[in-house]
Amino acid sequence: MDVLDPNNVFGYSIFGFFLLAVLTFFFVSYKFMTDAGEKTKPGERFIMWMAVAGVIVVLVYAVLAFIFKIII
Repeated sequence: MDVLDPNNVFGYSIFGFFLLAVLTFFFVSYKFMTDAGEKTKPGERFIMWMAVAGVIVVLVYAVLAFIFKIII
């Protein structure tokens, strides 16, 4: 079964969790880098919040796909 098949609900959630794991890894490593002595620049903080917003959007999308699949 194709992972990104529109009829495959688990494909959306797997994709969402994969994206969440990757962005969490980047967030944690970024936090360790900034805690090592560098101050955050406004541009980097904006990119970080865009990544957080992207994770939230993907997770909401996965939940909505799951709910509509149950309803239909």
